[in-house]
Amino acid sequence: MDKIEKEISLINHYQNEWIHRHSHYWKVLSSMCITNLIIICFPICCSYFNIEFDCLDINPKIFPIVGILYTIVCCSLLIFESNKLIHLRNSINTHLKQIDKFSLPKNKHDFISAIINHINFIVAILLAIAMIGVSIYFICVL
Repeated sequence: MDKIEKEISLINHYQNEWIHRHSHYWKVLSSMCITNLIIICFPICCSYFNIEFDCLDINPKIFPIVGILYTIVCCSLLIFESNKLIHLRNSINTHLKQIDKFSLPKNKHDFISAIINHINFIVAILLAIAMIGVSIYFICVL
């Protein structure tokens, strides 16, 4: 194997890992969102099925508070996973630039490309804000 073939195989490896991490990120994001909604809405669902918390000595407002804590933990994990994705993307671009036959055009660092490069961060933050907003709403309703 010459140098270019090694670089190409390394790029393929990084690309496969990026695809795996990207799909894992979105699976984790969706499952965390659904789990958080179940945690937050549990008292409302219990009241729909005529289950009362009075006999259990549990304040129903504890569930949205737990939802807020769960949101903070999940957002931290998603941001950590986003950092891994960005690091892999940068590694792929670095190795692509090292191959003489393949030259990447210069990336414009404008507002749109910054949004595209950090879309996972943006989605994680927006989802966390939405979940905290829903939790606060349920705290006020309960």
